[in-house]
Amino acid sequence: MTTALELGDAGTRERRLRDLVDAGRESLRRRHEEGAAGREIVRSYSRLLIQATSSLFEALLVEAGAPEGMALAGIGGFGRLELAPYSDVDLLLIHDGLEEGVVAKVAEPLFRTLWDAKIEIGASVRTPEECARIAAEDHTARTALLDCRYLGGDRAIYERLERKVLVDLGRALVDELVVAKTEELRKRRERFGGSVHLLEPNLKQSPGGLRDLQAALWIARARFHAGGLSDLVALQIFPRREVERLKEAREFLWRARNQLHYLAGRKEDHLTFHWQEEVARTLGYRDREPEGLAVEQFMRDYYLAAASLRRLADELIERCAPPRAGAPLAGDRPLPADLRSRSGIASAGASASVRAAGEEALFLRGGRLALADGASLSMDPSLFVRLFTTAEALDVDLEGATRDRIREEASRIDEATRCDPALSAALRAAFRQLGRGDWLRSMHREGVLGALLPEFGRITAKHQHDVYHVYTVDTHSILAMQRLGDLRHGALADEEPKLSLVARELPRPLALSLGVLLHDAGKGMGGDHSLRSAELVRQVCARLGVGEVEAADAEFLVREHLAMSHVSQRRDLSDPELIEDFATRMGNRERLDMLFVLTYVDIASVGPTTWTEWKGRLLLELHQKTAAALTGWSQAHPSCDDLEASQRGSPSTRGAAQREALSARGADPGRIDAFLARMPRRYFAFADPDDAFRSLRVLELGAKRPLATAIRDSGNETSLTLSARDRPGLLSSIAGVLTAHRIDILRADVFSTHDGRALDVFVLRGPDGGRVERGRWRGARRDLQRILAGESTAEELLARLRRSPGLPPRHLPAVATKVKLDDRSSRRFTVVDVFAPDRRGLLHAVTAALHQASLSISVARITTEGDRAIDSFYVCDHAGRKIEGAPQVAEVKALILAAVASIS
Repeated sequence: MTTALELGDAGTRERRLRDLVDAGRESLRRRHEEGAAGREIVRSYSRLLIQATSSLFEALLVEAGAPEGMALAGIGGFGRLELAPYSDVDLLLIHDGLEEGVVAKVAEPLFRTLWDAKIEIGASVRTPEECARIAAEDHTARTALLDCRYLGGDRAIYERLERKVLVDLGRALVDELVVAKTEELRKRRERFGGSVHLLEPNLKQSPGGLRDLQAALWIARARFHAGGLSDLVALQIFPRREVERLKEAREFLWRARNQLHYLAGRKEDHLTFHWQEEVARTLGYRDREPEGLAVEQFMRDYYLAAASLRRLADELIERCAPPRAGAPLAGDRPLPADLRSRSGIASAGASASVRAAGEEALFLRGGRLALADGASLSMDPSLFVRLFTTAEALDVDLEGATRDRIREEASRIDEATRCDPALSAALRAAFRQLGRGDWLRSMHREGVLGALLPEFGRITAKHQHDVYHVYTVDTHSILAMQRLGDLRHGALADEEPKLSLVARELPRPLALSLGVLLHDAGKGMGGDHSLRSAELVRQVCARLGVGEVEAADAEFLVREHLAMSHVSQRRDLSDPELIEDFATRMGNRERLDMLFVLTYVDIASVGPTTWTEWKGRLLLELHQKTAAALTGWSQAHPSCDDLEASQRGSPSTRGAAQREALSARGADPGRIDAFLARMPRRYFAFADPDDAFRSLRVLELGAKRPLATAIRDSGNETSLTLSARDRPGLLSSIAGVLTAHRIDILRADVFSTHDGRALDVFVLRGPDGGRVERGRWRGARRDLQRILAGESTAEELLARLRRSPGLPPRHLPAVATKVKLDDRSSRRFTVVDVFAPDRRGLLHAVTAALHQASLSISVARITTEGDRAIDSFYVCDHAGRKIEGAPQVAEVKALILAAVASIS
């Protein structure tokens, strides 16, 4: 053990102390790299600092004349012996009302020397009475003192602190402390994201982090005088199995946190994308199939540990909580009669007894749902489902002992249990009814859902290393199911009236529920995950005895679950041929409606901001047009043959919808005829008639000036109609200017008039994700005028933007660049899909590459998923032909890939 003499005199003390800590930290680092447990490292580092601070304190006491009535204590993580390699050290210097000058002779050099030795400290100086007063007023201070540890000095004064603060908490004060700490935990979780499944979690503060366990143990210490995890077993608060799970979760977090501190060389608890990759690599994870990337494997283990820690911390707090107001303290009471009749569940009397085979044994105890007999689960596996659905119907929690029993029995579920007819019937009934979906989340949390449906269990905590997917695959699917429940039961009727109506009227809800739950079950199996997931849902349906029609529907929904989002966001919905082809793909109205609902709950459950008004409008448009195609085209949606005939007619017969809209706005027949004669055939098929008057006005203004524009706000977006002299590369120039002014293009429809003008219609979004500010647009318009006049180029504008100072780029997961050419979606154009990292100037670079390939762009659809851009372009050559032949395909791909690489 380090002694005061080894630290030397005051002149060399700081240097020797720093050398001592650095050497000890480096020795521990080598042990960590050799595989030492996280617990071993945090305990050893804490003891190292105890030795250093104790020696320093004792030396300073001697130099100050050995005053009595002064002691040093470690609090918080230091007191618990849980310091990570660069954690803060919290110290409390306790004194018996000594004069300020006497205390200062020890306190000032103590804290200064530790700071100079690069040891981050939090320090306070108080009497035991001051500590008691502060603890009575502030529960945070009291819990910090719960972890107090004697380090040196007058032990009598330290013991007085213990008596005043740490012992003899009355029941009322304990109740108050439990309630306050529970509320503090809730607020901290909200502040740090609310979910275990954060993209970049904090190992200490995020839900499921180390602070959750600390809060639960503080509460258990106050309520039961439990000194640590092992005491939870000795005091019969928790089963040994659950305590071991807590220890495993804590060990994982400790080891990951130690690694993060060592990599950063400082206190660092935020597991950002950059650190995730580094920690995974240095902890020995490696890329492999089918598990996936090393970082995905590591993050899966993190989410499993965090989820276990959060769940068990919550249960520990629940078992320490004061009785709820109005809840019976003891005894049993029967379930409501209507619920018993619906569920076939009998009530238990005041005392539980073993029931005869086949007789149910659920009752309410203390306001919670309980099993009368643990053997009931093995006798009737359907209780694995009905326990949770009944708890949701009653809006109560499961009793703690019942949860313990469920988890124990869930570990024994085998294939014979999964094939039990009563269990299958209970699952089918639960998925048809669905309810709020909370029962499903609870089943998953307790490990039951994955045990009953291993096809779903395989994606538990599966992480996708990108910015777009906020949640793990299983959590995303459960959230989608809960959102489906909200739709079916009217909770979203005001927010999403059409979707809610469709969801409530579906004739076969079982197929949709299974489709939503298992739509991503095949992720990580290699190949197309939609096809893999379809294979898995087929297995589930066969095992559960799902009818042939519903099983086929469920398989269809899973196989096609991306179809509506892809088509609505990346394809031209004004193309009647596209709609007819999509209707053929759907087959019937019921499947279209189910896929409509599935697409919504899927997108809306990816993350808090992934569902937007723009996506909703596109999805609704695709649904309505496809429904019309399935039931026969109405006058509002003419058939393709009728459309072609109208386009071949004279200006007076074609564009009937646009003519009607223009007449309604007061345009005279001569202006209308002139406008319609100028427009290309595809304008009448693709343009919204409601925009015709704005297009007419912009073209008329453009006859007198190089550039004419009109903008209009709609919802959270801005539409821009622009006319200029048509020329190759015009769209690329416009994209470059808008990019330079941080204006995003969501959609572009490009038309060329018969007299050499371009009429382009854009849907835009500002840098904050909303409308484009007028000042920003005026600046962009001025730059565009200069470019059209030949006074500047978009490349020069973007070059100045790249040279402007700014924050260094944030490290994000790598996004691969891919280029795909689609000849099936349109009979007139080749669709070029570009998947690339979302960067400033990307749209300008890609459109410039298409111009270099001598291709004309007719429609552009722009989508962003996190940090990945998905841009789709309808193109043809100058003769109006599609891209043909392998050499031309290869040239287009090479030009785009080179363009993207130049800005990455």
